[in-house]
Amino acid sequence: MIKIICRLLTCSFIILFLVPPLMAARSNLLRGGLSVGLDLRERNYEDAVDDPATVQDESVRAAREDDYRRIVISPLVVVTSSSQRDSFELRAAPKIKYDMLDYGTDWNSDFFIGGRRSISKAWEVRASNAFLVNDDYQSENITTDSSQAPTAEQPSDTADPELSSDIGRQRYWRNTLKLATDYTYRQDSLWGVDFDYIVLRYDDDERARFDDYDRYLFGLRNQHRFSQRWGTELSLQFIRGDYPETDPETAAAVIDELAPESDFTPTEADLSNDLQEYRLLASLVSNHYNHNPLRLTYNYIGSRYDEPLQEDGDIHQARLTWTREYSAQLTSRLGLGPSYEKTEGRDANWGGNGIAELKYMGQRNSLTALIDKRYDVDNFSGTSRRGFVDTWNALLSYTHQPLQDLSLNAYLSYLYEDREDSIVGI
Repeated sequence: MIKIICRLLTCSFIILFLVPPLMAARSNLLRGGLSVGLDLRERNYEDAVDDPATVQDESVRAAREDDYRRIVISPLVVVTSSSQRDSFELRAAPKIKYDMLDYGTDWNSDFFIGGRRSISKAWEVRASNAFLVNDDYQSENITTDSSQAPTAEQPSDTADPELSSDIGRQRYWRNTLKLATDYTYRQDSLWGVDFDYIVLRYDDDERARFDDYDRYLFGLRNQHRFSQRWGTELSLQFIRGDYPETDPETAAAVIDELAPESDFTPTEADLSNDLQEYRLLASLVSNHYNHNPLRLTYNYIGSRYDEPLQEDGDIHQARLTWTREYSAQLTSRLGLGPSYEKTEGRDANWGGNGIAELKYMGQRNSLTALIDKRYDVDNFSGTSRRGFVDTWNALLSYTHQPLQDLSLNAYLSYLYEDREDSIVGI
């Protein structure tokens, strides 16, 4: 049923965005480019032996050869078309990679198509589809800004889930379809609906380490302005993760490991890695003090696994954030609040979350310094590991535009993740 809905939404996307550009008078632009690079990576693993107490063979990872030396040639083509009521964009950045070790050639793909259309003055729809073929966990998608990390003030699903670094150089393809619509019913007040569909497939799927999945997201948003001083924001999201069927022999071995003396017979539900996530983000915004807006945010994240052997869990976190607007160019943001995480069958964890940010936006220069601490759940890393994660994210970003058509960008980021006692899927 869900796949039928996806096909209907895709057809709607074609009708709304591909047909109008061909029929109306528009402004069209074609851009192109070419880049040449050298991709070098060397990963060293400590010697490991197989643990007989577990089902997985830990020695396999140590035996992997992950040295990587390739010359990368990537052309870029961008086509944009816009009118008063809509806009359309097509981008392609395929990559030709020549292997200097094995003397072979691989093709990576990176394609994006998207647009928006105003049905009326108050109603707008948006859609996009991105297709990526890659051999590295770091996304090369040309629509993704890797320097932007979600915070507790925004839904963490505004960004696509990142893959785990454990996959190394494992080749995969991923398709991401996004549909959204907004209806503005008064000034600074709107209702929004979102639908995302992500498909991840590995070319050489090693079940002990990698997991294909289909990820569905249904979201509802509301932004309401009561007065010049008060406003609220609300985001509700339901996420469904569908994973391939588990090999019954592997599942039975895991069950024997967890309960070797029981007579438990696994059912279809016991062999499933499928799951649901529930996310709520509610904010109260105050503009009582000029250039000093305040925001009180509550964030809930819940995970429910179809397999009863995996532990469900919940996260509750609140944050009070103060933004200081020193000038049109310089702003700062400080936020702090408590966090509570409880996983079924384990002790609860009390902690904190917070943010500290300084941003400067000049005429030709911009500088951003950010530190963000929060709890989140990571069920779509492309590996068999599930569960909650405590993260620290630090970012230093600088942009300089010496010429009108030339910009230089540099950033330094640091990410720390605490995944102690993470859940392992079957």
